[in-house]
Amino acid sequence: MAPKEELHQCSVGFTGTVILMMKTQIGLGVFAIPSALDVLGMVQGVLCMIAIAVITTWSGYMIGAFKLNHREGVSAV
Repeated sequence: MAPKEELHQCSVGFTGTVILMMKTQIGLGVFAIPSALDVLGMVQGVLCMIAIAVITTWSGYMIGAFKLNHREGVSAV
């Protein structure tokens, strides 16, 4: 049996990164949405989720722009 290749953080690629990020966000949302809607109510809960989605999208855009301008780095952290 051949040894398994180790997954290196730089070899995941764009598609793999997008899939991993989506899995994380969907997983967290499934657990958090019922509680958020129970506490805030339907209208305020939906508005809060939209605001968080806008902030998350903007953050992703800023990290992507940083990464494109600084390709020599491994991560933005």
